[in-house]
Amino acid sequence: VLVGDAVRLQQVLTNLVHNAVKFTLHGEVRLTVQALEIRKDRVLVGFTVVDTGIGIRPEDQAVLFQPFTQAREGTKKQYGGTGLGTSIAKQLVEAMGGTIRFASEYGKGTMFQVELPFGIASGTAIAGKTGETATPSIPARTGKAAILVVEDYPPNQDIIRSHLSGDSYQVYSAANGQDALELLESHSADLVLLDIHMPVMDGFETISALRRDPRFARLPVIALTADALVETRMSCMKAGMDDVLTKPVRKRELLDLIEWYLAGRHGSGQDKERPRQAVPLPAVEIPEKEKAGGSDQIWARQQFLEFLDNDRETGNLVLGGFLKETAILIEHLEQAFAAGDFTTLHRHAHSLKGGALNLMASRLAAAAWRLQEAARDESGQVIPGAMEDLRQAFDEFRKETKDSL
Repeated sequence: VLVGDAVRLQQVLTNLVHNAVKFTLHGEVRLTVQALEIRKDRVLVGFTVVDTGIGIRPEDQAVLFQPFTQAREGTKKQYGGTGLGTSIAKQLVEAMGGTIRFASEYGKGTMFQVELPFGIASGTAIAGKTGETATPSIPARTGKAAILVVEDYPPNQDIIRSHLSGDSYQVYSAANGQDALELLESHSADLVLLDIHMPVMDGFETISALRRDPRFARLPVIALTADALVETRMSCMKAGMDDVLTKPVRKRELLDLIEWYLAGRHGSGQDKERPRQAVPLPAVEIPEKEKAGGSDQIWARQQFLEFLDNDRETGNLVLGGFLKETAILIEHLEQAFAAGDFTTLHRHAHSLKGGALNLMASRLAAAAWRLQEAARDESGQVIPGAMEDLRQAFDEFRKETKDSL
């Protein structure tokens, strides 16, 4: 079992394979995976995407990884796209500590090579055979309560993992409902934390599949949502979820609720009253003036620290991950808008809004909310201005957090 960032890896390979297919009219596209270097606690894995497509002109190769770069206007007209795929792939690979390079001969094809380091879970044997792919990372069962976190946005995963850190729980994660169902086929879980809005398979589709399976009919599932509306809570409960936590999820509430459900699952009873959720944190609400762009609050630094029990080390890790992820996410937003993909635009804006609320960045959250609403309404006239507001809010947040915690 390899330990790494499955979400980013999927994004990288999707971008590279998508480009290869798009530019290959005849011949083949081939993806291979190989263990390049194996040590006691880590393995360097190589991913190679080879196509027999149109190739890249020598004069275009020097700028291939720059945003919005695509080989010539004629190519863009014939094949479509914005030229963001390779730029995003490079950023993602470097964020994971890896490298990416390519070789191409115009008229004959292109080869991209990605090398990424992965950890090796305890008890895993790595044979190093070419072409084998790794299964999603799961810790070996230790007797601790196993918590499955199903959440597509890495900064949100980081915060949940921070809350659950310590010796009490064994935590593993999936980026969407489909991945979660696959993991549960071979690994047990005592409780599931399930995000509602995810790509591939969302929370409602996931809970429906779980409750249809007798093995998971009574598995405790707690929904995670940034929507505090009563209607949303009722929809979650009606769908089959046991409970709902509103983002940003506070540590004490999360731990109390998990312990309450685990007590019932393991037969020790639920004699105590269900833990109550506190009132929403003031900084994570988006008042009307902020929705209209009138807020002057960039970052509630002290409140963010209190949210993490004044753990500055974790706070810096979460903040750093959020900054990297948001820079990439904004490029995804640009790409979705250029393609007229309002569904993806809405989903990414929603993810960014939730992440900003977790960071107590209310101005950035409000800007993401305005873009989310414009995407939902498919308002092509409003979206460019909302995108510009979002970029400005993110730049302000980066400056505000420059010295971190």
